[in-house]
Amino acid sequence: MRWRLILALAALIAAPACSRKAPACEVPADLPRPMLEGPTSEQPRRLLPIGSYTLAVSWSPEYCADRTTSPQDHFQCGGERSFGFTLHGLWPDGEGAAWPQYCRPTRLVPEKVIRDHVCTTPSPQLIQHEWEKHGTCMSKTPEAYFAKSAALYSELRFPDMAELRGTS
Repeated sequence: MRWRLILALAALIAAPACSRKAPACEVPADLPRPMLEGPTSEQPRRLLPIGSYTLAVSWSPEYCADRTTSPQDHFQCGGERSFGFTLHGLWPDGEGAAWPQYCRPTRLVPEKVIRDHVCTTPSPQLIQHEWEKHGTCMSKTPEAYFAKSAALYSELRFPDMAELRGTS
């Protein structure tokens, strides 16, 4: 699975008819506030050395095809926007089979950080989850973690999906 993701990202970076331009995105006045998640018995805290990183990208139409539009998914999946590839997150990988996660207790991601990044990661709850589970192992602040994630994501070039479908 991990190799497929790495190969897919390599293909995105090297694809010839690609663009870095993201579609226009207007952040609504009212975004849902996320909830704290934290570690659980199934997803425990793991303080481990970081061996590498994974930049995870998702295809939004596939995610939204399997969702009934809930308030948490409305920004991403509610018809008036059209998201393509979105930033799922930047994950620290361990040196073995396990990976670090939930490294420090935290609070809610500040609303300004959510607003600054919701057009690339179009879910306030996913932003919260990524910070709690992965970001706390990599950065001291959500601002620093999401700035690094956004900088890496902005370097990717994505195929023009409308052109590939013949609808441009």
